[in-house]
Amino acid sequence: MPEDMMVPAGPYKLPKQFRREQMRRQKKDLPWSKRVFDMDEKKLFGRTAWAWLRITLFYLTLYIIISIIAGFWILLFKYVLISKDHPMSAKKTPGVSLVPHNSTTISFIPHEPATIYPIADTIEEFLLSLKDNAMDFFSDFNEDELWGYKTGKPCIFVRLNKVIGFKPDTYDTPEELPKDAPSELVDIIRKHGGSPRIWLSYKANSKPSPTILYYPGPFFDTTRMSGVERVVAVQLNNMPANVDVELDFKVWARNIPIEDRYNGKGHARITLHMNTQAALKAPERNRFAVARDSERKNAPGKERSRAKPITFFIKEPSI
Repeated sequence: MPEDMMVPAGPYKLPKQFRREQMRRQKKDLPWSKRVFDMDEKKLFGRTAWAWLRITLFYLTLYIIISIIAGFWILLFKYVLISKDHPMSAKKTPGVSLVPHNSTTISFIPHEPATIYPIADTIEEFLLSLKDNAMDFFSDFNEDELWGYKTGKPCIFVRLNKVIGFKPDTYDTPEELPKDAPSELVDIIRKHGGSPRIWLSYKANSKPSPTILYYPGPFFDTTRMSGVERVVAVQLNNMPANVDVELDFKVWARNIPIEDRYNGKGHARITLHMNTQAALKAPERNRFAVARDSERKNAPGKERSRAKPITFFIKEPSI
């Protein structure tokens, strides 16, 4: 083979790769001012006017197409797939929850701060979060400054969780109630009917059962469905000592189904145990108690008309 046809051995670089490396070296050697705006090449941040126009048009077209597709599906769900008489929220019905939260059993000893302060602080944290003058609105159940747990009259708050767009379909007459509704609910509707309300019923598994005192009543006002109007305060009087009292609260409306298997769907359960054991060391109150006292001192006059709490006695089943 002729020597002029022989290629010496060694590393080789393709012309395109070589040009790229040369361009990188040239860019690296450029001063920072030319990297921002190069008058010779007519480039801004390394791109010409035509290059900036092309990339702008590309992304503008891309986002317009994405917006059209997203808007199409939103309109489809809003006006075609979702009925007008249903809320647009993915969660169609509000859940039911209780304050204080029932993890297992709420056990307390009257006159013993170590067992009462954490419960009272949980209640006060919840009421302050409502931002609807709730501390003053429910003050009738807080005569002992510890929501009745000091005097053996514990207070529980039944809350309907907020669902945007939810419009309750209420039972306005006793004849409209389902067959499985408790008998005392008939008397409640006859006494407090006349305006659309979501009704609240109660059942206890202990004998004797505690006496129930409601505020503002055994119902949720559907006028505004926010703030304190989504909450009913329940005071338990004549609590049996050293007994687990399991309470089951149910809300009644046509479009709030009650599923007994799942706590929080149309009903909520809580267990209280009032015992008479020895005294425990009293802890310090936390910041929510301090905020509660400050709110009471600085609160203006009562903004809502108040009525007397409603007493409700559970009828014992006839044998």
